[in-house]
Amino acid sequence: MRASERALAACAALALLVAAAARAPGVARAEDPSSGELTAARELFAHGLALEEQGDWAGALADFERVATVKTSASVRFHLGLCLEHLGRGVDALDQFERAADMSATATDDDGRRLHARAETHVASLRKALPVARVAVPPGAGLVLDGRAISPAIASAGVRVDPGRHTLTVTAEGHAPERREIVVPPSASSLDVTIGLGPRVAEPVAPAARTELRERWVPWVSGGVAVVALGGASVFYALRARSISDLDALCGAGRVSCPESARPTYDRGRTYANVGNVLLGVGSTAAAFGLGWLVFGPRAPVSASVGVGSVDVVVRF
Repeated sequence: MRASERALAACAALALLVAAAARAPGVARAEDPSSGELTAARELFAHGLALEEQGDWAGALADFERVATVKTSASVRFHLGLCLEHLGRGVDALDQFERAADMSATATDDDGRRLHARAETHVASLRKALPVARVAVPPGAGLVLDGRAISPAIASAGVRVDPGRHTLTVTAEGHAPERREIVVPPSASSLDVTIGLGPRVAEPVAPAARTELRERWVPWVSGGVAVVALGGASVFYALRARSISDLDALCGAGRVSCPESARPTYDRGRTYANVGNVLLGVGSTAAAFGLGWLVFGPRAPVSASVGVGSVDVVVRF
């Protein structure tokens, strides 16, 4: 690009920047850029054009990306695409060229129409050159291509990809992610990829483990209650027996005539008997419940399943 052409492109870019600011205020940022920011963006754009002429596409791309944070225009989009194309990122370049073509489609000045024509030329060239991948996944599965989620319906119809290595990930509920790498040869025009689901994953075991632990403790708790209650009943029955012996000593054989002083001993004996009966009932019930749980209680279900993922790739030249 000669100096005069570079100056012409810079002037066109400035005009498009100003026009974009007038037509669509606030599109690129929450606030309109200041005059100082626009001046800096124009200088940075001119510097990016100079780097393009030197073949420093990576440096030029960095400049144009910084310009785009201030204001985007058809010219900025076009030069972003030009840098990306030379850096081997054809899919991203196609996106920028398509945006440049859309933004300049209604241009009425000669520079704008020429820019539109150049963008359309690059769009047509990349659409023809980039391979098309058609990826088929099971119904209901999700698909991620190189870290970007993509609709399975769109993927099955075909998406353009750059030649080289790509990572495909299929996700589905109840299955582990299935990851596959494919290599697209530079000479390929299309390829068909079929990917199955990953292995099935087991249901979460934590709730089952807690249930199993709770069920296992039920008979132990019941047995403990039974032991304590029956032991207590034995103690109170022993105290009752002692009270009966004391009462016999105070009242004589057959307890026909008891003095008033024997009343507390009699009352204690009745209390011991009542408490012993209650504890005997509790202990017997707990023992029966624990035994019944061991014999007839629920069992935690055990299940297992195995799945196999697969991938088939067909490349056409």
